[in-house]
Amino acid sequence: MRKTGPDVLEIVTTVEDPKVLTAPWTTTSHFVRHRDWTIEEYVCEQNNHDTVDAEGRPGFRIDAPPP
Repeated sequence: MRKTGPDVLEIVTTVEDPKVLTAPWTTTSHFVRHRDWTIEEYVCEQNNHDTVDAEGRPGFRIDAPPP
């Protein structure tokens, strides 16, 4: 893991498993910092408004659930 620029983080991951892989497997990911973004904390609590319908699709309730 290293910074490759003032706003870029590079993560290189290598997996070596001779029982499963014929050669090492390497991936590289780049993450760009967005200085104008505000990332806020999300707390999972009892009054969570996230929902899932009967088919498993995610949703969000605006109204608070009954106490």
